[in-house]
Amino acid sequence: MSTETTIIAATTDGHVKGQAADYNTARGTATLYLVTDTNWIVGQRYTAGPIYRVWRSYIEFDLSGVTGPVTAAILRMKCYADSSATDFDIMVMRHAWDTPFTAGNLESNFDGALVAVVECVFANSSTLVPGADNDSPPLDVKQIVPGGRVAFALVSSRDIAGTTPGGDEYVLFNSAEASAGSQPRLVLTIGGGVPVLGGEFAAPSPLRGSIVR
Repeated sequence: MSTETTIIAATTDGHVKGQAADYNTARGTATLYLVTDTNWIVGQRYTAGPIYRVWRSYIEFDLSGVTGPVTAAILRMKCYADSSATDFDIMVMRHAWDTPFTAGNLESNFDGALVAVVECVFANSSTLVPGADNDSPPLDVKQIVPGGRVAFALVSSRDIAGTTPGGDEYVLFNSAEASAGSQPRLVLTIGGGVPVLGGEFAAPSPLRGSIVR
């Protein structure tokens, strides 16, 4: 079975910030959301005051034009800047957050990102290349349904662990509002496998005419 690669740019994204003089309050209370800038932030920050900031970001992809089957997928994002004096893992969370952001869903989106199922570790901040595309490990294709919607949150591993920041530990990624080719993208492989139970895919059987090597 032949395959093709389909690249889908994010349709909606943004970040939600919690900010307070107490770290636990900042981590547990959303105070601001941003959806119109050309980049968004993942991570934490401490500055004198004290002021603690926690950023969790959100991306959504529209798969209405995908007919499938999807046999492989990765998340591709361009790092805008790395401001992490302390490195951390950028966690991709399987979070069907409510869009668009409103005052009514701000807190549930913020809190939900922290307790969602982990899809994968996108990368450690120390390995990101600013100004370049950075790819995730393979995603679970059972969660990527042709014709539907795929949504993720991105959260710092130190935020998940509740580790108080002592300085800068955040990174910026280009957003859906960035120039073409720089937005977050879902790179899908379509075809090349036969669906089996549970939504996974197997290689075509030799009995169906594939070449055995």
